[in-house]
Amino acid sequence: ESSNLSRNCKQRAGAIFRTIAQAEAKVHGTDVEQVHFHELGAIDSIADIAGAAICLEYLFEKLGVSRVLSSKIELGGGVAICDHGALSVPAPAVCEILKGVPVSLGRANFEMTTPTGAAILKACADEFTDGASFKIEKIGYGAGGKDAAGFANVLRAMICEADEDLDERNLDARPGYGEVCKQILISTNIDDMDAESFAFACEILRENGALDVFSHSIFMKKGRMGFELNALCRKQDAQNLKDLIFTHTTAIGVREVEVAKTELKREFVRVQTKFGEIGLKISGNGQVQKIKPEFEDCKAAALAHGTTIERVRKEALKIYDETRKTKG
Repeated sequence: ESSNLSRNCKQRAGAIFRTIAQAEAKVHGTDVEQVHFHELGAIDSIADIAGAAICLEYLFEKLGVSRVLSSKIELGGGVAICDHGALSVPAPAVCEILKGVPVSLGRANFEMTTPTGAAILKACADEFTDGASFKIEKIGYGAGGKDAAGFANVLRAMICEADEDLDERNLDARPGYGEVCKQILISTNIDDMDAESFAFACEILRENGALDVFSHSIFMKKGRMGFELNALCRKQDAQNLKDLIFTHTTAIGVREVEVAKTELKREFVRVQTKFGEIGLKISGNGQVQKIKPEFEDCKAAALAHGTTIERVRKEALKIYDETRKTKG
């Protein structure tokens, strides 16, 4: 949190750390706040997680990547040595992290998926599938440090374009819009919880993978006032968010439905203003363009220069407009 990483990077890296912390807490029978990270505290693990967050931000904001897909995960086999001694592969934390994710075992006699690697995939992948249809644009490889018999020990990453003719996720996409993606909407009705605790629960959901959290007032039986809580998330985050709702609210049941979400294409740019560098999110479809300065950047600039957020916003929009006219 005290680094110079962008807010998006901090949030993504934080989500990865929380994924590991929650798994370690479950394995050790303790609270997340009491977890000792062992190997995760090493500089290289922190660099792996922060590096993954930086990489994904670049892919999303500079290259326009909108979704992350992962194939089935190979865990390996044999024994791994850690601070607890020798543990059979997969390690307990890996098993906990990858609940609900398709995996395979035994392709090599060593650990092929670490808790850090598992958490990066679990926190960042939108879908795990071996059946996706796409057009390959760019390819990168990373070689592992151990030799495996019968196959190359390499990790392959590809930037692809979804094949709209064959991929059902995009069958309803309209020209000029981003792709139609499937998400899960979790809802529950609450009438016996104070507003401050309810707000705290919503904050926890936002920090643990919810793409959006919203609520509205409702009338329940016998005329009681209550809240309807809604959380929108990716499929792989649904179970964790349901667990958090049961833990931090008085809900005793939830509803969930799969929804199709159509998004405008978006890009992120940064402009240099007299108040410092400000990020802007630009969304549009060729006919409509929406430009929004990033709130946290504007807030920090306003505090640093003793001015208002509105002045910072107007300055950022003016500089962006002048830059676009110059390039045009």
